[in-house]
Amino acid sequence: WIQDFTASWVKGYIKYGPEQVKAQIRALEENGIDEFMLWNANNRYSEGAVK
Repeated sequence: WIQDFTASWVKGYIKYGPEQVKAQIRALEENGIDEFMLWNANNRYSEGAVK
């Protein structure tokens, strides 16, 4: 699972959007992983993040 939501309740949180999701996907690919699932409890996913 990779994160596709902003955990705004966490101090110092990172705002998640397409670029943050793409960065996670790149990190997986660089480590030989070509399968993943996105997680967003509200089912609101970053448009354009997945090719």
